Amino acid sequence: MVYNDVSHKGLGCVLMQHENVISYISRKHKPNKIKYPIYDIKLVIVVFALNIWRHYIYIYIYIYIYIYIEREREREREREKC
Repeated sequence: MVYNDVSHKGLGCVLMQHENVISYISRKHKPNKIKYPIYDIKLVIVVFALNIWRHYIYIYIYIYIYIYIEREREREREREKC
């Protein structure tokens, strides 16, 4: 789960899993982004955070793919036994 917070001075984002903090980031606004609407600034922080946390996300994707492949192999083995 990704939580974000935006103020007039900065941006913050927290990556959590099962109510445990995995990682967090924050940064000051860049001068050209201060005048953006709030929903645009929230989108900026989410894109910024996902870009930094992509290695966490990729790990989970690979784990799920590996589990899926192993389950399919096990099903094929069971079909061959029958």
